[in-house]
Amino acid sequence: MADVELVTMPYASLERPSLALGILQSSLRETSLTSNVVYANLQFAQEIGLETFAEVIRGAYYLLGEWTFAGSAFPDFKPDNPDFYLWYCEAVRQFTDPKNPRLQSAGGDAWARLCEEPPVRALETYSELRDQASRFITHLATEILARRPRIVGCSSMVQQHVPSLALLRKIKEL
Repeated sequence: MADVELVTMPYASLERPSLALGILQSSLRETSLTSNVVYANLQFAQEIGLETFAEVIRGAYYLLGEWTFAGSAFPDFKPDNPDFYLWYCEAVRQFTDPKNPRLQSAGGDAWARLCEEPPVRALETYSELRDQASRFITHLATEILARRPRIVGCSSMVQQHVPSLALLRKIKEL
């Protein structure tokens, strides 16, 4: 049992550990607090498959990773549905059209290269992914609470903000 649980949330890179959580854990060694780092990104990648995990990361500009955990983080948010996500993807596509004058003033081709097409899977597959994300959050929160930490902290980088909020909300709820 550790006093502090530090969690690397999906969709953090699978290729390297969290530098931030490593530094925090190292700093905690100089105190009376014990700590443990949980690599939830690896656990979730194993659960949904590496190909799906990589596809979500490739769709970072469309915030697909955030969307997959949004239902868990914000269960009462009314526009939280697949049609809203499709609308958002279309809005991003229109903004990143190389012919868009706003895009030209913001860097033109550089922006267009950053904004690839949104992920290509069928929307029902993404809805299933959201269901998996919800179950994952419940399982992870239960697992962490079973260790009875005094403090829980999460990484929060690109596409990790909403997954982190979802986990912390579930921990508070349980």
